[in-house]
Amino acid sequence: ERFREAFVTSITCIAPPSRKQTRRCQSPPIALETRGPLRRVAIVGGGIAGLSTAIALERQSSLDLEELTVFERRPGLDTEQGGALNLTGGASVLVKQFDLGHDISTIGNPLRRIRGRTGEAWELYDIRVPQLLARSPRGRQSCFVGDDCIAYTVMRDELQALLRKNLAAQVRVLYGTEVVSVHSDGRVTTRDPSGHVNESQYDLVVGADGIRSKVREWVVE
Repeated sequence: ERFREAFVTSITCIAPPSRKQTRRCQSPPIALETRGPLRRVAIVGGGIAGLSTAIALERQSSLDLEELTVFERRPGLDTEQGGALNLTGGASVLVKQFDLGHDISTIGNPLRRIRGRTGEAWELYDIRVPQLLARSPRGRQSCFVGDDCIAYTVMRDELQALLRKNLAAQVRVLYGTEVVSVHSDGRVTTRDPSGHVNESQYDLVVGADGIRSKVREWVVE
């Protein structure tokens, strides 16, 4: 029973109440503290994280962006990305907020049940996901559209393609473009497929270039 309660907590992205804080995974408008107006944004990395960030930014009505550019060093979508991932909890909140539920349902398998067993075949848990989420007021609010539960298992490459398709036309995605350096004042140096080096100034630079992030190295250094 304690495992089930913990699962509800994690799948709806709500931390257990404490004296210090209560973390909630709602989806308020993005609040960004910058030194001035936020007009030009660069996202380094055109994978799932980068494309999701681009969708989140371009759909914030409170932002008046003049330019939103995604730089990806690969020549195109990474169609060879292996493995699947589960979209639940905070991901479900965003899928609902950005009205991607129908598209996700066309590429995903509904996540309806999770079972765990020991090596000796003893049952550890047997969780029926929609029923469990429906028991939580926040789960019903965040993870359902009508009677449909937003909980899916999707292939990474298909999710990446779906996110790219849902980007607004004014968002630039520059494939085959390597980010050479990022500076603390917002300057970004890139190299395009022809080898031409360009430097541009941005109000915000988002590092979404993976576990071996070069942006993180530049910022830390």
